[in-house]
Amino acid sequence: MITADVVSTAAEKLLSDKPLCDLFYNTLVCIHQRFEQLDGYLNNVLVKLVSGSLWKKSAASTTAFFKALEKLGTVAYPVILTGFASTEFKEFIKSVSSQKDLLYKLAAFLPQLSTHQQKKMSSTILDIVKDRSIFDWSKSLDAAPSLHAEMIFSRGTLIYVKKLALRNNDLFVRTIKSSTSFQCEGLSNSVIGPKKKKPLFKLARNPRRTMTYDHDKIDFYSAMAEYNLKETDLAGLPSTPRLRPATDELDPCSTATTTSLYSLDDVYQTALKVHGSKEAVNAQRRPLIPIEKKLTEAELMRTRMRVEAEHPTSGADRVVAIAFIMNTCDMVLKYIAAYLTGSKSIFAEAIHSTMDTCNQLILLLGIHYSRKHPNPQFPYGYGNMRYVTSLISGCGILGFGCGLSIYHGISGLLHPATLETLTYAYYALAMSFCFQGAAAITAYREIRIKANKAGTTISNYVRTAADPSLNVVLLEDTAAVTGVKAYIYFYFITLFDALGSVAIGGLLGTVAMFIIRTNAQHLVGRSLPQRITQDIVARLNNDPAISSVHDVKATALGVEQSRFKAELDFDGRMITRRYIEQETDIHDLFQQVKSLESEEELQEWMEDHGEKIIDRLGILFLDVLFPLDVQKIIFVDADQVVRSDLIELMNYGLDGNPYGYVPFCDSRQSMEGFRFWKQGYRRNHLAGRKYHISALYVVDLHKFRQIAAGDRLRGQYQGLSADPNSLSNLDQDLPNNMIHQVRIKSLPQEWLWCETWCDDESKGSAKTIDLCNNPQTKEPKLESAQRIIPEWRDYDREIKEVISRRREGLEAKSAKVDDHTEL
Repeated sequence: MITADVVSTAAEKLLSDKPLCDLFYNTLVCIHQRFEQLDGYLNNVLVKLVSGSLWKKSAASTTAFFKALEKLGTVAYPVILTGFASTEFKEFIKSVSSQKDLLYKLAAFLPQLSTHQQKKMSSTILDIVKDRSIFDWSKSLDAAPSLHAEMIFSRGTLIYVKKLALRNNDLFVRTIKSSTSFQCEGLSNSVIGPKKKKPLFKLARNPRRTMTYDHDKIDFYSAMAEYNLKETDLAGLPSTPRLRPATDELDPCSTATTTSLYSLDDVYQTALKVHGSKEAVNAQRRPLIPIEKKLTEAELMRTRMRVEAEHPTSGADRVVAIAFIMNTCDMVLKYIAAYLTGSKSIFAEAIHSTMDTCNQLILLLGIHYSRKHPNPQFPYGYGNMRYVTSLISGCGILGFGCGLSIYHGISGLLHPATLETLTYAYYALAMSFCFQGAAAITAYREIRIKANKAGTTISNYVRTAADPSLNVVLLEDTAAVTGVKAYIYFYFITLFDALGSVAIGGLLGTVAMFIIRTNAQHLVGRSLPQRITQDIVARLNNDPAISSVHDVKATALGVEQSRFKAELDFDGRMITRRYIEQETDIHDLFQQVKSLESEEELQEWMEDHGEKIIDRLGILFLDVLFPLDVQKIIFVDADQVVRSDLIELMNYGLDGNPYGYVPFCDSRQSMEGFRFWKQGYRRNHLAGRKYHISALYVVDLHKFRQIAAGDRLRGQYQGLSADPNSLSNLDQDLPNNMIHQVRIKSLPQEWLWCETWCDDESKGSAKTIDLCNNPQTKEPKLESAQRIIPEWRDYDREIKEVISRRREGLEAKSAKVDDHTEL
């Protein structure tokens, strides 16, 4: 068998001869273009070439190698990112024709690298890819005095503002909702300062927008708002009509359904004429959304929690249960001590412990109800129940804990009583200190773990009320420990004992107000931080299939959950283009159109393909495409013959996984070289797991929604969508790429038989037969169907008879209409 080592050894001999350099590398490119299944094999060859420095034998070899890497695309990205030294990487980037586009693609590819590959990357290369710092922006800006930021920022969201040496040029940054432009302030003649710690979400740059007509267009209302122009100023400018969003933030009262798009350069030149100078134009501009340098720590923490959360009540129920047991024991001891000693401070602490015990019980009920699944009556679930119960706890602490403690303290000041010295009172306080301290330490440890996971400090975690149940336990028990200490200091002195009761009441009141305020903010429906919302919209805008995003609303929804709503304007041309490129043969489509004989046939043909185009949105939106009462769906490819009752598959258990796929078959040994999932990136990524085929799969929509699988898949899709080739089969590539985060249940092999991958012996027990492509023979599907499935010819004959009868009926109906017209 020819291995990668054999090829690299042969390459060393070939590359020593200058004329053969181009031939060798062109051969690699041709293999990639014709046999995509060998991409993993090619990647191994490239690794051998780079590690052996064979490409540096001569200038001709280096040039040919760089050209091959550029043409190989994503196959070469791991080698480019991990195999080159920083100087070699810069040399390669400067040699390609479209440097900026390549850097964007490399940046989008970074999440696909394995942990080992990421560790191999040079920090210099990582900085170049993420910040595009290899370019001399000042020279580029000199060449365009009125450049409108399309080189660095897109029409989408601003995420990262970097001060540049612009000299005499004006840089404007476009934002999302209102298309408002901003002038960057504080520009100097040098790039400012050391890099700060990168936030979780950097500003999503939008390379696609710089390649479409939208990036240099501005609508009628935005032009007037941004440049302070009048309707008459825009009257003479050339424009194109466009549908207007349902709600326009710049003119919400307007009932117009269309708006006009103007060239951004035309509008800017008009503004220069109206206002007189560039300085005057800049002074008239109206930024509507502030530019911030980075996300706050609290925003980072909440964002990471939403991304990484596996279970919204993880750890909290255990902590609250421990606190409930501790507070129950502590409450009994304090009441006994207060009765025997007559101490106001101990009695105040006993009241506090009573409220703590009731609060823990309320919190346990809140955690229990928050776990209930969404239903038609409560479609977003019961996540807010934890905030409701925490708010009730805060009110109880304020009314009973704070109020009664202060009342007894004041009563002790007005009517002092003699304290009795009892040794066992100290024992009661010592035990109370242990009980409350144990509960407080348990809550503190859990909060510290979650704060570290979220990448923030404990104080930030508590301030943002990320987990209200843990906050209540920590604050209550910390106040209790402080109260015990206060009693130790104030005991024996009646005056100080009463003052201690008042101090404990004040402490409880402070804690209660903090709990009430933070939980009330969440219950009211506080919006997500603006920059997080902007980043989400930028990621949507970065999808080539989405033309625009309107009417965005984002609010926190329970613990570690958020609700995001937006109206999306899909780009039908882009979706259709992808469908044509990846699912059809344009020559076959042309022949089909030529064979159509009537308008009815044309309409039916268009409806059929239109349905397939919409189906491309498939697995990304399963959680929103179907009603909540739909619990399970089965997807079956159109080129598949079902031989068994699908109710059996509907009742098949998925063992808690959101969906089940049939793995690719391994029994046909002659196709081993074409099993791409056993090579290169996919082999490393799967780490021994099976690779599944999308020709048939089952989805448990209840589980799919419960674990927010749709959000996870859409998030991964954003990272892969920059390179369409990485998602040539969306329903298959995406779930397999997310197999570590969203588990796949492997269905029995008998549920999908494909001649390409399965041997003939297993065909007899097959419950479905899939007419998948054969990369070796490339036999047309219709021919393979007639050969593989004996009853196929009978099906063909029946279909032809149905079509013939329908045509005869249409012709007869048409003849009757013609006769009636003649009469």
